Amino acid sequence: QAFLMEMMDINESLMELEFDPSPEKKIALHQELENLSTELKMSVLPIMERWDDDEPVDLQPVVDYDMKKRYIRRLLSNLEKLGS
Repeated sequence: QAFLMEMMDINESLMELEFDPSPEKKIALHQELENLSTELKMSVLPIMERWDDDEPVDLQPVVDYDMKKRYIRRLLSNLEKLGS
């Protein structure tokens, strides 16, 4: 739920950039998305590192990470399409 709220804020910032382009805001938003992506990766890295085919592990956090990562990639793509 916190992720969705954060994405709503980022989407709002993206829409603001569409109507009021600002290179500084675009760079800041890009960095925010990159930081979020790194934080997400770091949160699942321990699970991925200890994952072993012989031992059952709850991979739901990795599935969640994948969905969030794809969402962030889509936002980054939309950000890059903006002409500022």
